[in-house]
Amino acid sequence: MWRTLVAIPVVATSLGFISPALAGKVGPEFQVNTSEAGHQTNPSSAGLSKGRFVVTWTSGYDGFGSGVFGQLYNSKGKPASAEFRVNATVKEDQYDTAVAGLADGGFVATWTSEHQANKLTEVFAQRFKSNGQPAGKEFRVNTRKRGHQQKSSVAGLAKGSFVVIWQSHGQDGDGYGIYGQRFNARGKARGREFRVNRTTRSDQWLASVAALKDGGFVVTWASYDQDAYGIFGQRFNAKARRKGGEFRVNNTTAGEQSDPSVAGLAKGGFVVAWDSVNLDGSETGVAARRYNARGRPKGKETTVNTYKKLYQGAPAVAALAKGDYVVTWESENQDVVDDQNFDLRGVYGQRFKASGKRAGKEFQAPTFLAGRQRYPSVAGLSRGRDFVVTWESDGQDFGGFNIYGQRFDR
Repeated sequence: MWRTLVAIPVVATSLGFISPALAGKVGPEFQVNTSEAGHQTNPSSAGLSKGRFVVTWTSGYDGFGSGVFGQLYNSKGKPASAEFRVNATVKEDQYDTAVAGLADGGFVATWTSEHQANKLTEVFAQRFKSNGQPAGKEFRVNTRKRGHQQKSSVAGLAKGSFVVIWQSHGQDGDGYGIYGQRFNARGKARGREFRVNRTTRSDQWLASVAALKDGGFVVTWASYDQDAYGIFGQRFNAKARRKGGEFRVNNTTAGEQSDPSVAGLAKGGFVVAWDSVNLDGSETGVAARRYNARGRPKGKETTVNTYKKLYQGAPAVAALAKGDYVVTWESENQDVVDDQNFDLRGVYGQRFKASGKRAGKEFQAPTFLAGRQRYPSVAGLSRGRDFVVTWESDGQDFGGFNIYGQRFDR
């Protein structure tokens, strides 16, 4: 049974402003990264078998420039390995990581790499065994070598296979387009690189991919100049063939719709979350829309956030057991504890039942509230409705941005 999170006054300590532990939180908030050289930013998390999970992030220094690092956790939320570097090549910068669990208990991480195989950016990946050791060598995901290939998203599929999606500049004839590549359990490409978006006018970017119960997958992205700035999607079967046509997700077409995140649901179908300008009567709000197993919408878009002042955006969504799901986002000045600073951010979330109804109230993920907590990632864990939220936080240990996490139970 979900234990409703209740508002508790914030208290000040010598370390900063810290809220008491709230119902629903499992254990204390924890720091993910061990090394604090440079800033640690933009986490991505994935649930693994037996209640384990993994977190990857961008670190400001890996011996040359920025690099991608990771940390594996056991079912009790304790580190199951030492912090490890994901990228083997350290020349120039590696950043913008994404991670997904695989059917064999391992995981695969992807990232953007500068000047590794061409003069611009490309997408690379590395598979890992269930113990966190590399499985084979890192490999380039994209086939095309011209232009920028970046902003990847990855999803684990049946029998240990996986699919990677990214944005490519100039490949579809006009601005950015969305492309993908399937891989088998050994990390070998299955078929050719394929284009996701049918509409190629202007830019299609910021893609997110999720595995579906039927063995296929769904991709969502932001499209510019298609309905001003809207969220679109496309379903694929297990062989990466289109199922139905490209579809618009958002009902609201006024203003910009951006930063989509998609998750496949346990009972079939999927849910998409995104940020929408003027959705909730303020600057930006978080919207969500559910779809059934046939790809048909289950009702119209809904507003996720309860607090509606200023900016709420950068959502992430994760599937839970029995068709439930949880959405997290960053919110501007909602947890302000220092009125001398502006544009402070906090990380919030809302859990939903399979019916789309709220399960409890909007909750705050971090315990430490001073400074900025932003860019959340959320992952459902294999033990029922449990999940983990990660984010980047500055000023917490006076060492710039670091990655923090909090586990939640049902």
